[in-house]
Amino acid sequence: NENLLGNIILDDFDRDIFIEENFFNEIQSINKPLSTDDEAYPSPRGGHSMVLDNNNNRLYLLGGWDGEKNLDDFWCFDITSSKWILISMNCQEQGGPSPLSCHRMVYDNTTNVLYLFGRYISSLNEGRNCLDVLYCYNTSTNRWTDVKVSDQIVNGLLKRGHGPGVVYDHQMVIDEKNHIIYLYGGLSFSLDNTDKTFLGLWKLDLATLCWTNLLNENSNTKFGLSLKGRAGHSMIYNEKKNEIIIIGGGQYKKKFSLSFFDIMIYEIDTGLIKEVSHDYTKIPNSPGFNFSMGVCYNSQKEQIYFFGGCQKKEKETISNHFFIFDMNSNSFAKINNKDGRRNDAIINYDILNSYDNVNYLRKGDINFDSENEYDSLNEPVQRHSACMVYSIKLNRGYIFGGNPNIKTSNSIKVNDFWSFQIKEQSTDIIEENLQFKVYCAYYEELCIQNKFDKAIEVFIDKIIKYKNCLTEEKKKELSNMMLSYDYRIYDQSKAENDIRTKRRLLYESVINNVKSEL
Repeated sequence: NENLLGNIILDDFDRDIFIEENFFNEIQSINKPLSTDDEAYPSPRGGHSMVLDNNNNRLYLLGGWDGEKNLDDFWCFDITSSKWILISMNCQEQGGPSPLSCHRMVYDNTTNVLYLFGRYISSLNEGRNCLDVLYCYNTSTNRWTDVKVSDQIVNGLLKRGHGPGVVYDHQMVIDEKNHIIYLYGGLSFSLDNTDKTFLGLWKLDLATLCWTNLLNENSNTKFGLSLKGRAGHSMIYNEKKNEIIIIGGGQYKKKFSLSFFDIMIYEIDTGLIKEVSHDYTKIPNSPGFNFSMGVCYNSQKEQIYFFGGCQKKEKETISNHFFIFDMNSNSFAKINNKDGRRNDAIINYDILNSYDNVNYLRKGDINFDSENEYDSLNEPVQRHSACMVYSIKLNRGYIFGGNPNIKTSNSIKVNDFWSFQIKEQSTDIIEENLQFKVYCAYYEELCIQNKFDKAIEVFIDKIIKYKNCLTEEKKKELSNMMLSYDYRIYDQSKAENDIRTKRRLLYESVINNVKSEL
């Protein structure tokens, strides 16, 4: 069945994990100078914020850090005409916020009002001069309003003073039906403190403009679960179930001291916390990244889309991979460029405009590691802190800007603008992927048993025929697999146990990632 919602939306799969195509179309050049004519578009940046106006098919983008300074330029992208509209180069002059970064915005499609809260503050002294102001922009009247929200409810008591304080690297979502904003996490300079603190969960009733502190950092619920204070995380509001989904992030002041790879749900109606996954890296095909990922939600399919992000370790790694997490099966699918890396699904990239893309990428300035090998310029470069939104109405998502990992300068930002579209994968390709997986698993079993001659035979007679699946990366993996088992030391009992374990994991992967019809 086909439903017309602007574009044709294909009927859901039972599991809906496998992907036929994911089109990333570059919409604007990255190295084109900012101008004030019809070709104007936002300059490179990270720490910006972008929201979607579903009613008018528009995106609003504001602020960020360009590597040297904070910005307060305000832009609108008209999806219908594929043009950027410069609303203001200086919002402060129109009654909006001063230059800022690490802020968050949400958009209320029922009132056509954009809400902005928070900004990066480097010191307590700087924080004393910044009130926790809620800025509102009405897209119908094109006017800014600053609302100094001064009430808060803590432990059921109304207290005069400030709400969450000045906060950055937090997340916000909006319940448009009830006109409530939820804010969670981030680092805050409360004016009565001398240090940064991680925020818990807050809500702001837009009818009364009153803050309520729902959960403090690490406060437990009835079942002992807690929402640990964090920053750099992702957050989604699921309107169907009236719940908030919180993903990843970590704790840091100057450096990361703790990383989270959890997926948590806060039930708004009951106040309970559920743990979907304590560590999603243990789920097959999951991202190994948790900080400043691009994340959006397809409520129709109940899927979370992940793009990019980084992992803070001794050596920082940054991703340009795209993942899908299915909330019904609690399973991941990793999708990549069909002409390059490939895993459980196929992804096709198309460039909308055929101009020279990102000159500095050709100079070898991108610091790629083996996990993030970059195959072409027909896909977004690895980055974190990109803004990503998704429109169910248009069956399309959008990604703008962010921070790539640059050898020569960590201050370099990007302003490439991509759209992506996800479609379902055909049964034939699903079956081909499964057959390839099974033969690779059989090959590994033979290596475990030191039956290398038979393993080579399977590779030549079976595996090599799957040319679409057998990438150079996979060839290298299979070759190293044979070398990793020592033919001089063979423990039959251990080998049989390893094979049983790997068969169970393969079975679970197949069950979680295919249509029941297969």
